[in-house]
Amino acid sequence: MTKYICGVDFQHELEHGAHFYNSLEGLKNSSQCWEECGIVRVEFDGPDYPKSRKEIKSYEWIVEQNLFRKDPKANKESGQ
Repeated sequence: MTKYICGVDFQHELEHGAHFYNSLEGLKNSSQCWEECGIVRVEFDGPDYPKSRKEIKSYEWIVEQNLFRKDPKANKESGQ
């Protein structure tokens, strides 16, 4: 099964019930921070979502994390 997950959730929230998305577009439409947090495509077996990296067959960063990306809106508001 292939699903998509926020990069920060992939790194820190699998054990706590991270949210998985059926499509890349679904994640992008539901999350405003995907450009900063990154997006990971995961492959796993079974109907249940993985609760640890041990349960993931493979993963690939589709959008690399960039936690220090400057928000262009913030620059406009601050006059920069």
